[in-house]
Amino acid sequence: MACGKAIYSFLALLLMEGTGAASTGGVEDMSRLVDTLFKGYNPVVSPRPDNQSPVVVKVSLSVAAIIGLDTKEQILKIRGHTKFMILAQRRANLEERVTNGQFYITMEDAVKEILFYGEFFYEQIIFKIQLSRRPTHVALSLLFPLFLSGLLGPLAFLIPPDDAEKVSVSVTVLLATTVFIGVIHDDLPDRSDKTPTVALYVLSLLVLAFLGVLGNTVVLLVQRKGSDVTLVPRREHSAQGSPYNISDSSLDVPASKEPVDKTNQSPDRVKLSYGPYHNLTPNGANFSLRPRSRAENLNWIFFVANITSLLFVTCVVFLYIFI
Repeated sequence: MACGKAIYSFLALLLMEGTGAASTGGVEDMSRLVDTLFKGYNPVVSPRPDNQSPVVVKVSLSVAAIIGLDTKEQILKIRGHTKFMILAQRRANLEERVTNGQFYITMEDAVKEILFYGEFFYEQIIFKIQLSRRPTHVALSLLFPLFLSGLLGPLAFLIPPDDAEKVSVSVTVLLATTVFIGVIHDDLPDRSDKTPTVALYVLSLLVLAFLGVLGNTVVLLVQRKGSDVTLVPRREHSAQGSPYNISDSSLDVPASKEPVDKTNQSPDRVKLSYGPYHNLTPNGANFSLRPRSRAENLNWIFFVANITSLLFVTCVVFLYIFI
C-alpha cells in the first residue's frame, strides 16, 4: 500500500508540473501529460520495482468474422489490432452477430501450457476452434449434384442393347464424375485426421460409373455376336398374292421346316404356317412371340444392380451425415 501511494503521489506531481495550474484539460494538455509520463520509458524493461517478481498479463481473443479460412490446408488466419480495454461486466453485445451458414463454430476455453527448455521456461496460450460443416450445406452443394450425376449411369442401361450409344453415354458419365472429383478436391482438406465422407461418396460413384462402362460394353458385345434364333416375318397371302400389312416387322419367328398341309385349305386362300407359335394382330398379321435375348437379360440385370447400389450408397451417406 505504501508503494502504491508513493506512485500515485509521484504521478500527481508530474501532472501538476506538466500541465500547470491554469490548465483546462484539453487535448494538448493530455498529450503533454502522456509525453511526460512516458519520457524515457523502455517497453523491454519490466515496469516492476523488483525484477524477480513476475508480470501478470491478461489476454482475451474475440473473433468477429472468419474470412481467411483455407479449408484445404486447414489454416485459419486472423488479423486484428491490439486494444487494451478493461471490461468489468462479463457480457457482450450480440445484436449485430450473424451466424455462419456453412460451419458450426465451437470455441473451447483457452489452454495455458508451460514449455521448459533447460533452466528457462516459456508460456503459451492455445485457442482451439472447431468448425463442423452444416449437413444442409453439404447436402445441397455437394451430395445432391453428385447423386444427379451418378443417376445418369443406370439410365444408360435403358438404351436398347443393339445401340452403340450405350457405351458413349456411360463413358460420358465416367468423365463427368472424374471432373467433379477435381472440383471437390479443392475444398477437401489434405491434412484431415479422418477421410471425409464426401470423398468416400465420390469414390463410390466413380467405381459405379466404371462398372457401368464395363456392363454396357459386355451387353453390346453379346448383342453383336447375335442370337441363335433367325427371325423371319410371318405373312398371309391371298389368292391374288397381295400380302397383308404387318404391324411390326421387327417381330420375327423361326421358320418351320414342316410341310404345309394344303388339304383343308380353300383354293382361293392359302395360309402359310411357320410353326406352332403365332399370334394374330389387329391388322391381320401373324407373328411369333419370342423370349428375351441374352443381351436384354444382361442389360436388365446390370440396370437393377447399378441403381440398387447407387441408392444404397446414397442412403448410407445421408444417414451418416444427418444422424
